[in-house]
Amino acid sequence: MSDSAIVVRTPTNRVVKNPLTVRQQRAGMASLMTGDLPIYTTRAEVHAALSLMDGKPWERCLLSAFWEWGPRRGEMLAVRVRDVNFPVQLVDLMTLKRRPKPGKAPPRRILPVSGGLLGEIAHVMTLHHLEPCDRLFPWSESRCHEIVRDALLRAGVSREKCNCRAMRHGFGVNCTLQGMPLPVLQKLMGHASAMTTSIYIQVLGMDVAEFYKRVDF
Repeated sequence: MSDSAIVVRTPTNRVVKNPLTVRQQRAGMASLMTGDLPIYTTRAEVHAALSLMDGKPWERCLLSAFWEWGPRRGEMLAVRVRDVNFPVQLVDLMTLKRRPKPGKAPPRRILPVSGGLLGEIAHVMTLHHLEPCDRLFPWSESRCHEIVRDALLRAGVSREKCNCRAMRHGFGVNCTLQGMPLPVLQKLMGHASAMTTSIYIQVLGMDVAEFYKRVDF
């Protein structure tokens, strides 16, 4: 079999070109066979948690942002109010796991922001009198973890999935379920290698129920 890029079919029945070569996919399948798969939150679990957070707008905004942007915890806590561009509905995120070039700042990536999340951010800014240079979520990493953990636990989510990393993986799985091409998802998540992003295709191979829900009979 050739080592050129091959084509994959998404859950929405769209055919997209997979940038991974056959050799790379075999390497990915090796991790699948050994059970090396990420733990992730589902759309239903996150929405259940959000529905129980109406009295905590700042904490709810944090959970919404994790679900819609899929950042690493440190990246989320580095977001400043000025990084959110309201007119064009975009957020400018720092990518922390990519090594910057000598003398250069860490690379950044641009993600879209939904109208609903923009509304939450605007409400938090007004409620807490945030200035452009202020951090949008001015908490420590441990406090951030507690907020995410407690919100998901209240919604009945299993404890192993109640953390920021599972939220990030949930973002990747949800985008893949919606038919997002792998190269686009790689950019949104700030992955240096497409091999890292390919784990979500492998997860979907195990998630038969999610595929079945999307079949149009």
